[in-house]
Amino acid sequence: MKIYIKLALAYLKKQKGRTFSMILGVVLAIMLVFGFDVINESQSKKQLEMIYKSYGGYHGVYQNLSKDKLEEMKNDKDIEEIAGVASLGDIIAEDGTSIKLNSFNEKYIDMSGYSMKEGHLPKKEEEIVLESQALKQMGLDERLNQTIEFKIKKKYKDENGINKIFMEKKKFELVGIITKPNLYYENFYIMQGFTFLKEGDTTILPEELISYENIVKLKSKSNMTTKLNDIRIRYKLGKLDFEENKLLTHALDEYSMAQESGTQKDMKRLIVVTSMILIYNMFNISLADMIKQIGLLRAIGVSKRKVRLIVGIQSLFIWIIGTILGILFGLMFSYFGMKTFSNSLIDMDIPSTDVYVSMQSIKNAIEIGIISVGVSSLVPIWLSGRVSPLEALRKTDRTGRYGKRRWHHKLMRRLFGITGEMAWRNIGRNKIRALISIIAISMGGIIFIYRIGHINSLLCGDAKIMGTGLLSEMKGNSFKLYNDINFDNDLVGYTEEDIEKLSGIDGVKEIKTKINFEGFLKSETKDLEEEYMEYNGISNKNNNVELNIFINGCDNNSWNNLKKYIEKGGLTKEKEGEYPNVAVFNYYYDVLKDHKNKSAIKNMKVGDIITMKIPKIEKGILSYEEQKVRVGALLKEEWGFEEANTKGGCIEILIPEKSLMDMSNKNIYNEIGLKINEEKEEQIYKKLKGIFKDKSFVEIKSRAEIKEINNEGPREKIKEYYIIVLLILIIAAVNIYGTIKTSLLIRTNEFAIMRAIGMTTRQIRNMIIKETIIYGFLSSILAVMAGVYKYYSEIKFINNQYKGAFNIDNIVEFSLPIVEILQYTVIAMLICIVVGYMSKRSIEKMSIVEGMKVVE
Repeated sequence: MKIYIKLALAYLKKQKGRTFSMILGVVLAIMLVFGFDVINESQSKKQLEMIYKSYGGYHGVYQNLSKDKLEEMKNDKDIEEIAGVASLGDIIAEDGTSIKLNSFNEKYIDMSGYSMKEGHLPKKEEEIVLESQALKQMGLDERLNQTIEFKIKKKYKDENGINKIFMEKKKFELVGIITKPNLYYENFYIMQGFTFLKEGDTTILPEELISYENIVKLKSKSNMTTKLNDIRIRYKLGKLDFEENKLLTHALDEYSMAQESGTQKDMKRLIVVTSMILIYNMFNISLADMIKQIGLLRAIGVSKRKVRLIVGIQSLFIWIIGTILGILFGLMFSYFGMKTFSNSLIDMDIPSTDVYVSMQSIKNAIEIGIISVGVSSLVPIWLSGRVSPLEALRKTDRTGRYGKRRWHHKLMRRLFGITGEMAWRNIGRNKIRALISIIAISMGGIIFIYRIGHINSLLCGDAKIMGTGLLSEMKGNSFKLYNDINFDNDLVGYTEEDIEKLSGIDGVKEIKTKINFEGFLKSETKDLEEEYMEYNGISNKNNNVELNIFINGCDNNSWNNLKKYIEKGGLTKEKEGEYPNVAVFNYYYDVLKDHKNKSAIKNMKVGDIITMKIPKIEKGILSYEEQKVRVGALLKEEWGFEEANTKGGCIEILIPEKSLMDMSNKNIYNEIGLKINEEKEEQIYKKLKGIFKDKSFVEIKSRAEIKEINNEGPREKIKEYYIIVLLILIIAAVNIYGTIKTSLLIRTNEFAIMRAIGMTTRQIRNMIIKETIIYGFLSSILAVMAGVYKYYSEIKFINNQYKGAFNIDNIVEFSLPIVEILQYTVIAMLICIVVGYMSKRSIEKMSIVEGMKVVE
């Protein structure tokens, strides 16, 4: 056994260049996959820790529960931990600050991620605990024992299922201040307060108005969204009665994915395949050099099994060294990569963190090494055992049918001269080796054209899909002014005086206004779609129901813009008869089941008279009032995607702004959009800040800032893909170099003969360079074909998804990624030319006599 190990290592030592190339292929593959696995897992682990600390350890919240359901859920088979509280509505400060009010429960507070900053928990009804952020927002000092007056606002259903609003003033004494880490307040958040509640003896709310909610932590850490929804359905709760702790559940999913798969699967496959091709090619080339020695070994009686053992030991050695070095270089790559790459799908700044290496990442690295070396060396190991002594004596590089001069040979000579024809013929001498080299270098091109082309198209804004998310909320405006989520939307807003100040700003070209309400639509269960009833937890037993709706008051521009979305009917601001005309979006978007727009009310038609309940303000107090309106138009599904405030979450009714103001007595706006002279954006932004500096409810969004934020993620991905493509091209370049160098060594005698009969060194050099250029050109063609196909398939998939969900055609337009194709072609050509120049040196330095002496 020792002699075969020595022979295997001796051959590897003799072929230092190829041995180095094979080890390099393994090292780069493992370094990339292992490095990105470590980066993904380290960042996901840190992100998860930050979210646990800031957002609590619960997975979901269930609201509007009866006392019986609250108790029943405590024994649910899927729930590990649960904490329930009485939901007492909202408390609204004088400036409009709205705070969710619950009875206190230490476990609820702890699971929510709060910590006590100072003071104590409430011990009687008049005492309250508030977040320090709420005091800051109300402009109050963090001073215990101060008395604060609030309006208590509670939306509820009476015994007949009729929606009503309770509102009453009450004073509380501040006895405790709670807080969360700053990270919590950097994103969407809702402030909470806690008070003491003695059931059966309370003055905070009438007993019949009290409902309950709980927060839950599931036993399972997989498919949490599905399990949370299953619990909702089990207890017959509506979608609006359930809220997922999305940041935590998404972070857990990311961490699970990072542990299970790490680097994206398609990327991992390309890296591994490129490495396998290199190792396979190098083994085959080495086998060609070893073939005479193998023949001699066979001649002296060494069995096929022992010959194969020698090649097997070589592959084992390459795997061991390559894996060890790959893991070490992967650690270095991940250390620096932590500061460069951001692989999180969640919009959260993750500080540079310590590198975390799990056994799963190491296992993945070892598997990559085994696959890369094992699969690529199987054929050479098998072939080595088939070599006979006689075959070894006559073995030469193959020419096959390329000896015959065909039309493409003539074309190459016409275009590139005799050296071009010879270069083309040389590639065909070993078709398999040439094809493998071409495939290897094309792998990087597939990623480059497919991934970077797709991301660049998004960055350029060529696709409608970039209109989704935060950018779509701008509705074409340069600035959007709206109400902070922690202020009561019905009681605070922008006044006509604010509009006058905005119109006086130099550079403001157009002002759009909007008012809106959350209200109800009176209906009967027989008129509702079954799936809609299930989605909203509506029981068949109830004949008369009140459906949650979003009521949107449109200014002239917004009202006229609806015309392109009309499916049936028409728009007019004038009444037809005694009822005002409205436009209705009769769809809801099912985010829990199949992610599609679905009809809500059966057979709704133009001309129907419907009854809405909207909040009406009288002396600062809210109550619901019924208003009958006429369905003047039904809107297409596309409107739910492109324009809806709730993205199709519930039925929306659109009314001319003036009509809605008359119905509700509301004389303030919830939202203002500004179209401006872009050159004056910075000055306008400063003036907006100055005008509203004393109004704490004001939030300002800038289209330019949102676009920049949206582009940050794709730019990070492009940087990541460039590095991956570069390293794949290095592997491919080593492959090309090995292939060309071996081809040149095999043909050393031929070069010597060519020079002897008068061919110049310059002509030989041109032939070698043209040969490498052909490799680059053919690999570029293959990369373009595969990359464009994947790019097209991705766009087709996205378009099919949006067609099925929103009935929108061609949300992403396909355009050939010309720039990326040209960029990659140039890169591939340059790499091949460099390889050609490196390869030609040994031939140029060798004399004719030395060349004639070389034996294959």
